[in-house]
Amino acid sequence: MRPTARVRAAAGMLAAGTLASGLLLPAGTAAADTPDALPGVSQQRRDASGRPAGCLAPSTKGTQLTPWPQTFLRPDRVWPLSRGEGVTVAVLGSGVKDGSGLLAGRLDLAPLPGGPDPAQDCVGHGTFLAGLIAADQRDGAGFAGLAPRARILAVSVTNEAGTASADLLAQGITTAAERGARVIAVGVALPNGTDALAAAVRAARGKGALIVAPAAPDTTQSDTSGTAKPGPAYPAAYPEVLAVRDLAPGGALPDGASAVLVGGRIDLAAPGDAVTGPG
Repeated sequence: MRPTARVRAAAGMLAAGTLASGLLLPAGTAAADTPDALPGVSQQRRDASGRPAGCLAPSTKGTQLTPWPQTFLRPDRVWPLSRGEGVTVAVLGSGVKDGSGLLAGRLDLAPLPGGPDPAQDCVGHGTFLAGLIAADQRDGAGFAGLAPRARILAVSVTNEAGTASADLLAQGITTAAERGARVIAVGVALPNGTDALAAAVRAARGKGALIVAPAAPDTTQSDTSGTAKPGPAYPAAYPEVLAVRDLAPGGALPDGASAVLVGGRIDLAAPGDAVTGPG
């Protein structure tokens, strides 16, 4: 377990899970693991020359403890009313490989023409995020997804190294909306948008889908002085998208995080630091 790891996309996934189950957010044992890198950044093992050296191995770590996001958000208070039944949440990321069976019977795949296989997840990121939304409850395990009866539609929009492009993300959003996803949870944040991506977002909203995405980019841009500074993240920067920022345990901002995201807006805040999910 890496308790200090921070994954900005986790905040968006937890927000998507609460929306799927009807929660309103404030402004086996599940493996406990958070990826070392942020979404959109390669997590694939590489050899000494920098060439890909195979996919990451599945996590073997576990915990019986209830993760802090669940004690903070208290999804158990809404589960008697709804656990997300009848809601499909599309997870746009590195694919979903449900080796732990926490999504058994509730995982659908949406391959893109000529795109990566959504049933494979070389970096583990999409699987981790899908679990935050809809992983089933298990006896003796504290972890569960916030909407544990929702369906997951896996849409892979990255290559094997976990890197996404705006064009592939646009295709993924379009496909998710056409497949009837009511919530489209985007697990990547890009520093630049495109006309195609903006059009895909508008079309998906026109079909009634809610798009949720990280409010902060995974990389920094530099100004003319050479000083690194955060810039807008896409698709969250589009007005049709629900932009979500991350919170640390207890609801505080993560260490070193700014209260204001330069170049972007914040619609919602949710746990995104020291988050536990399926590895």
